[in-house]
Amino acid sequence: MYLKDDQKGTSIRWYKRCWAVLTAALGLMVISGCSKGNSSVNLPAVSETELSENVTDNTVPPAETEITSGGDRQTSTMLICWNNDVFSFENSSLDIAGLYENVEALLWIAPRGGAGIDSEGNQIEAASNELIQLSENMASGDRIEEDVLLLRINREYAVENTPMSYKDIVMYRDNEDAYLAWQMADDRNTWYLFRLPGYGEWLEKEVAIYMRCATGL
Repeated sequence: MYLKDDQKGTSIRWYKRCWAVLTAALGLMVISGCSKGNSSVNLPAVSETELSENVTDNTVPPAETEITSGGDRQTSTMLICWNNDVFSFENSSLDIAGLYENVEALLWIAPRGGAGIDSEGNQIEAASNELIQLSENMASGDRIEEDVLLLRINREYAVENTPMSYKDIVMYRDNEDAYLAWQMADDRNTWYLFRLPGYGEWLEKEVAIYMRCATGL
């Protein structure tokens, strides 16, 4: 039996439609199978607010410290008497080589003990200590006859936000030991003095490193 031309065209179009439908169905089955095989667990979404709250709740606050940070310091100058000459350094250069931070750290340690410091401090008058008196009168460019290693940190304002209120700081070497003194905030003629056993050589090296980095000497 032979089909006419128009009947042949109709049959061909019908077969093409059937093939297209069959191909699409097979494609959907393959895609569905792959999706099931590679399915993953979807975690519940967490909003930015929830994440922020969780971080805040589980964050341990840093321990409070009485050592003032660079942004809080109101230091105007640091004077150093080294090799008989007096040098002055402004606030912007205090972070060099860590000398300022180390002196501040000792200021915190001394009254609490530790790091080889176990002596008790003494309250003294400025007039009773020659090196404290010297630090009050020396200025940049001075030539000191005495062979002393001495530094003074001058603050514009007293540090009032700690249990130990103070203003200026003096540190000097005496043979094998070093001495650290701070000026009382409420009485500028009274100082609190601590002996630091064995810290004389340490202070010498710290100042030498600072002077080398800050001045090139």
